[in-house]
This record gives sequence, C-alpha cells and structure tokens, in this order.
Amino acid sequence: MKRVTCFFLIAAIIAVFGVIAYADNDHGSSYPMYAKENVRVRSGPSTEYTTIYGLLLTNEMFHVTVFYAPLNGVATSFHKGVPDSSTNIAQYYAANGINQLIGYVNSGSLRNSTT
Repeated sequence: MKRVTCFFLIAAIIAVFGVIAYADNDHGSSYPMYAKENVRVRSGPSTEYTTIYGLLLTNEMFHVTVFYAPLNGVATSFHKGVPDSSTNIAQYYAANGINQLIGYVNSGSLRNSTT
C-alpha cells in the first residue's frame, strides 16, 4: 500500500512540475499567434498598465512565451511575448535601438493562425 501511495505522490509531483513548465515558458521557446484585430502591446498584464508600446496590427505575429501571465500570483487574460521582427511595432523599436520588445497582449485578441 505504501508503494502505491508513493507512486501516486511522485506522479502528482511530476504532473505539477509539467503544468508549471508549460505555463511559465520563459526559456526561449515561443508559440506564434496572430492578432485578430489591432491590439495594444502593454508594459504589463493588465489594463492598469498604462504604458502602451504601440499596436500589433491585424494578422501580425506575436510570439507568446507565457500564456495567461500572472499578476500578483493570479493568472490574467494577457499573454506575455515578443512581436515578430516583421511587425511594424518591432521594426519601429529596432530602428530606435530596442531589438526585442517584450510586452503583453490581451489573449482574446490573438488566434492560432491568420485564417
């Protein structure tokens, strides 16, 4: 009985670490998503972050690194990531010396493909 309990405990711990690794993927991997509409790229995961870097235009790509980025330990409706280098906003900041703009976009304004 102890072996079965120990097995399930280990399996639960592994599952928890798997979820954490998926939710907080800030280690170089990204998931390409596309803007459904023109959407603001913000400095933080909430509309309370009033610094807006600019607009991600319809069908432009956003590389998500963290889904539902946390704010004070609570998941939000914002994804953290980097606009693709081909986007207007990325090109604007690159021309001004910022080669990788990290920002937050409302998850409801993104989709998995351009169609």
